[in-house]
Order: sequence, then structure tokens, then C-alpha cells
Amino acid sequence: MSAPHAPPSSAATVDPADARWFPFDLDLAKDHVRFLHVAPAVLDASVFLDHRIALAERRPVDVARDALTLPPPATPAWLFHTSFCCSTLLARVLHVAPAVEVLREPFALRRLADAANAGVDVAPWIDPVVRLLARPWHAGATTVVKPTHVALNIGPALLAAAPAAQAVLLHAHLSDFVVSNLKKPDDTKDKVGRLAARLAADAGLPAEWPAQAGARAGWAGLVAAQWLATLVLAARVLDAGGSRVLLLRDAELLADLPGQAARVAGHLALPVDAAQVAAHATTEGARHAKAPEVAYDAALRDRESAMLRARFQPLLDAALDWAREEAPRVLPVGPLLDAVA
Repeated sequence: MSAPHAPPSSAATVDPADARWFPFDLDLAKDHVRFLHVAPAVLDASVFLDHRIALAERRPVDVARDALTLPPPATPAWLFHTSFCCSTLLARVLHVAPAVEVLREPFALRRLADAANAGVDVAPWIDPVVRLLARPWHAGATTVVKPTHVALNIGPALLAAAPAAQAVLLHAHLSDFVVSNLKKPDDTKDKVGRLAARLAADAGLPAEWPAQAGARAGWAGLVAAQWLATLVLAARVLDAGGSRVLLLRDAELLADLPGQAARVAGHLALPVDAAQVAAHATTEGARHAKAPEVAYDAALRDRESAMLRARFQPLLDAALDWAREEAPRVLPVGPLLDAVA
């Protein structure tokens, strides 16, 4: 995706201490950070902070990385996830402004993940980007950062850049992951093979691995390869963070959204009380996380899932059979391997 045309750089225009100067994009070749001036309301209105950012007029300003006077490091919280696991719902639930602002999938992290996947050394960028994203939007507030799942390849480096930060890692069972993929339009389904290959490369798995999964279980095998490669990357995040990382499955989250949201907020040391988070979870749990104007809840999700499972059970079984055979070869012994069963 090409970035919008930027006016001449002006380090004097951008105040790196002000979170409203948002690091929207990076130009690693030119060593520039591209800022947009963003009001806090935009964070709530935007499903994701990439090309879909809810900003009608964009006036980007490019600043050379070495021209930035970085603010002192603040302590963010991290919401890592493996995709299609209700992470956007959890992000909305935790977004209890002004005490907590959640950055949903900032594009700057996608840019770093893509560069790392291409073999670029992104180490010099990690600290400045984390510092810029971690800035509180209000006095006494905490910023939660939810990277895209393809940024799990830089997850350990993100944790190392903010050593006091707590994290949650949300994941889904393979059957739920396949069902979620089945709901997507055909153009999204067509990308599964490429995404599986990319994530397998990040995980250090053989180049032929996704094709072998596809030969065994067809399109669902490619979905399973994507899911399992993502779990390999997630296991590295879990290992890097240790007790700082709370592992949570989407089924646990949905079974008690208010209670689990309060638990997550406590683990992340967010400056909100459990009752406030639980009340906000009840509100957010009754609408679609990516289309808040649409009523949607766990019961409707379960009905949709049941219909798809009834129709595609042989496809699900083939994916599960492959994953159960392959998981012990690629995943370390631990809770993520246990979740494959």
C-alpha cells in the first residue's frame, strides 16, 4: 500500500511528546516517520489504524527519525493475538477512554513486520516506534497497543523495548479459526495461501510446508498452516514475555466477557476498576466489533458457527487431522500445543 503524499518535512511542526501526533507510517528507506495529527475520538471511530483510519482529511508530515526528540519511555500494555480470535472485541472492551486508549493495529507496526519478513534489520526502529505508540493520550492514562497478527514476528522485540509492560495473548482453536475464514469473501479466502507462506517463513518453517498442508487438506489445509505458523510465532512471544503475558483463548473470553475483560485489565494494570471494565464489556458485547452500529452477540456468533460447521464438517476434520499430526513437530511443549488437541 502506498502512503499518501506528504508535505515537506518539518520537525518543528511535530511535537513528539504529544500523542495526538500519531506515527501513522514509516519510510524505512528514507529513515522517515510519517505523522498524522489525530484527535482521540478518531481512535474510537477507527476499526483499525491503517488505511482504514477514520480521518477524512489527512495532512501527513514526514520527520527524519534522527531529527526526533523522543519522549521519555512510557509503559504501554500489549494485546497480541493470532487473528480471528475476538481480539477486536477485546480491544473495544478495553478502550475505556480517557483512562485507557487502545491503538488497534497501527500501520507502523505492520510496516516493521513486513520489513522484518523481507530481511531488513528493523532493530534501530523498534525503540522509537514503541516510545511513540506508548505515549499516554491523557494525564494518568495508559495506552494499549494491539499489533496486527502478522507483527508477531517482531513481538519479542516489542516486549523487550518496554520491559515493564504487561501483555495478553489471545488465540483461537483451529476449528473456530477455519469457521471464521469461511465467513470471509472470496478475495480474502484467495489470500490464505500467500499469508500461510509468509507466516511460515517468519516462523522458520520449510518453504514447502504450506503446500504440503494444502495437498493434504485442500484450502482448509492452507488455513491450518497459517494458523499453526501463527501459533509458532505466538509461542515465541509467550516465551519472551514469561509471566508478563496472559494467555487467553477466545472461547474463555466469550464465555464470560465481563469477567474475563476485568481479569485482563487487572493483569495489564490498566487504570480502571473491574466494575467499569465489566460494564463496558456488557455494552460492547452486544454489538459487532468491526461494525459497532450492528447488533451482534455471542449467541448469534454461535448460531452462525453451528450452521457452517454442519455444512463443512469434513473440511474441518481434514484440517484438524493435519494440524494434530504436525503441531508436535513445530510447537514447543506448553499451553499452545495443548490447545491444538
